[in-house]
Amino acid sequence: MFGLKLKSARKQANLRQAQLAKMLDVSGNAISNWENGVSKPDILTLEKICEILNVSPNYFFEVTKKYTELKIEELSDEEIKLIEAYRELSSDGKDYVTQTMAMAKRHFKRPSYFSNN
Repeated sequence: MFGLKLKSARKQANLRQAQLAKMLDVSGNAISNWENGVSKPDILTLEKICEILNVSPNYFFEVTKKYTELKIEELSDEEIKLIEAYRELSSDGKDYVTQTMAMAKRHFKRPSYFSNN
């Protein structure tokens, strides 16, 4: 998914792989590897890609939203503080948190035998 979206955004910006590579100070092979799903850029490079291609980090990540009824009294104090801090962020800050949370969910997801939270 990431690779296809990168290729699409790059083409939309009328850039060749070599041009984008030069702008990012990476090899042309790196761009090819990203677009073909062989590897992915680090978070700082992703930030530069977003600036160059004028897209949000959210563009690259398929976000599926599962809406459930959430009751405020079920939130812990820590969760409430996180929500309050999130609301104070700029749009870019919120995009960064969303992207970071998506990556964290992939790498640190609790085993299925834990609760459904």
